[in-house]
Amino acid sequence: MTTTTDFTVITYGHGNIVLLRGEHADARDHLEANVQDGVWLHGCLAVDVRYLEGLIEGLQDNGFTVEAA
Repeated sequence: MTTTTDFTVITYGHGNIVLLRGEHADARDHLEANVQDGVWLHGCLAVDVRYLEGLIEGLQDNGFTVEAA
């Protein structure tokens, strides 16, 4: 059985920003509906690493899966 990941965390350079990519329409719709004042780059949400853990926990609490690229 194949499991589809809902979100992928992509390391962006060597700074304090990572990209969070929704892998399907439901995942992207969830982010757009629940993230206020987000910065979007090439369809990914740019996230300061200080907030990544809380964001991932919130996504997992809502039944989404998250993995690193």
